[in-house]
Amino acid sequence: SKISLDKFTQNIRIIPIDSDVAKHYGDIRAKLSKQGNIIGNNDLWIAAHTRSLGATLVSNNLKGFECVKGLKTENWVGR
Repeated sequence: SKISLDKFTQNIRIIPIDSDVAKHYGDIRAKLSKQGNIIGNNDLWIAAHTRSLGATLVSNNLKGFECVKGLKTENWVGR
């Protein structure tokens, strides 16, 4: 229900994409293209945003992110 969704999302902080994220996106895309390791655009944005914040990307699907240099990742499901 909308009430449940609103309650769930009220504690989620939305971090906007800024020029730093865009620079990371361009850097990652250029390096992966040069290596022939293409990942999807959405995954590129996720990687760029995470790396620009110095954060750790937590996912059950880290396969596509392994080739992104400087990106910290964790799989909490595989623990």
